[in-house]
Amino acid sequence: GRPRWNRAARAAAKAQDTSEPWAESSSSTAAPPAVVTPAQVSVAAAAVPPPRPVPPEQRCPICLDEVGEAPGGEAGLLCGHRACSHCVVEYVRSQVGSGHVGAEDLCCPLPECRLAFSTVLLASLLSGSEDREQLHARLLDFQAQRFMPEAADGERFVTCPTPGCGKLLLPVEVAEAKEVVTCPLCSGAFCAGCCEPAHTG
Repeated sequence: GRPRWNRAARAAAKAQDTSEPWAESSSSTAAPPAVVTPAQVSVAAAAVPPPRPVPPEQRCPICLDEVGEAPGGEAGLLCGHRACSHCVVEYVRSQVGSGHVGAEDLCCPLPECRLAFSTVLLASLLSGSEDREQLHARLLDFQAQRFMPEAADGERFVTCPTPGCGKLLLPVEVAEAKEVVTCPLCSGAFCAGCCEPAHTG
């Protein structure tokens, strides 16, 4: 028959198989969860430094976010007050949308400043995208419509009689002499004195 040592080996292997589930069960017993006390939470919170306070002069007066250290912020305001370029563009958009396009309207948003934006600053801010360029064109159109020459300038607005056309800025002496002028928009000729189509006398 078969050797006894072979039967003994099989018996030992069977005994080992029956003992493994017990071994896995005992080894898989989870350890109890660690308990964190309120004192430990307080110590951990105290270890985190508080956020650095931002002085008001370093915040954009519109969105209140911190702005870079450059004078005038991202927008480059001539007064030196910091502001986000996006915020200033939206501020200008709001003013143009409501028809407020004078120097007293397009200025630093800080009440204690109110320094007017220069034409160079506005041209710089309202560039770089089609949307901003269209806003700049609207602004210039509004300003042209509201522009009134000073008496000392020696100029006067005259209106072209062609429907839907515009106004021309002419020397006062041309209007007083009732000269015939040609509109640069529609090429129509009209009297600068009465703003009617060109006539004699």
